Amino acid sequence: MFEALPVASGNDKLFGYQSFALRHNKYVIDLKAQKYSGVHKATTSILDGEADSAVAAGKVDLGVLNAAAVCQLQTGKEALHRVLPLLASHPDDLGLLLTIIQLYIQLRSPGPALNLLEAFFKRLEAGTTSDHADVRFAPGLIALAVALYRQQGQHSAIRKELAKAAAHWQSKGSSYSAAAGGNSLIREAGIELLRSAHPSDLAAAGEAFSHLVSTQPGDRTATAGLVASFATSNLSRVQPHLDSLPAVEKVISGVDVDALIDAGVAVLPTATQPASKKRSLDETGAVKTQQPSKKPRKRKLPQSYDPNKKPDPERWLPLRDRSSYRPKGKKGKKRAAEATQGGPVREEETLELAGGAGSVKVEKAPVGGGGGGAKKKKKGKK
Repeated sequence: MFEALPVASGNDKLFGYQSFALRHNKYVIDLKAQKYSGVHKATTSILDGEADSAVAAGKVDLGVLNAAAVCQLQTGKEALHRVLPLLASHPDDLGLLLTIIQLYIQLRSPGPALNLLEAFFKRLEAGTTSDHADVRFAPGLIALAVALYRQQGQHSAIRKELAKAAAHWQSKGSSYSAAAGGNSLIREAGIELLRSAHPSDLAAAGEAFSHLVSTQPGDRTATAGLVASFATSNLSRVQPHLDSLPAVEKVISGVDVDALIDAGVAVLPTATQPASKKRSLDETGAVKTQQPSKKPRKRKLPQSYDPNKKPDPERWLPLRDRSSYRPKGKKGKKRAAEATQGGPVREEETLELAGGAGSVKVEKAPVGGGGGGAKKKKKGKK
């Protein structure tokens, strides 16, 4: 159905935003049809053939579609390994950069994503055209940087980034900044800068709200921000705007102070800190040794245990060393008989070896008696 659409020509030629939408839909359909190589070649030729196409507002989607074709619609680490090499050859491709940042966020790695975004900001700041400056302080990119900074806990970097963005859009005309979304960015920058107690941040917040008050006189949020910014430093700039704000009595007329005091102060739940493994100090400064909190083990007794029966005193000796040990078998009985007290004593004699090689002890042969072993073997008949 998409290929059957007629080609517009002549006076029926489409506007830019219409042609961009049709081209985007065509490449998305091709990706769903697994025409990855075709989409990659088409988007690469457009990105390489046109100047500043990578950062143009209407062509950011080309970098996203090109990355999707290279990784073949995969996600996770596999997609990141395939897409990262493209950033070396196309460092200013905003769509490719946002795709890589999204993959890092999905993998819960905001640190590398923030490093890539900061490097991209530095390259845009080095550019000489105003288009690069507008892209550098685009509300969407600033919001992305603020989200990544907040996730990393870098609150000072948030205020610095918002102050630079507010100063950029204040230098533009009021109509231009309103059309580009700069007024909303100036408002959020002023609100964030008001949370700081540093005089330079409060001054920057006051300039931001002054710009909003001049362009939008009926904005009470901007007026209140202006009063809050200069209330402690420049009271003369606050006086003309005090009458436009509601009185304090009118604002707190419906507030039950006693009920708030009885309810107490609401405190956000804090994350429990893990117990420290370091040894603590007592009041004298000595190191306290943490005693292990082990419960005493319950001693188990055998089932045949009799508390009135006296235990065997030889229970700790090996079995063969006990007096009640009786070896089994003929050899065992013979060894036991030889080892008992009062048994026959073996007589030994010492024989000197020839040549002075030493001496050996041998058992002395029994004297007398015609033992069966001493009898001569009878010869058989021939």
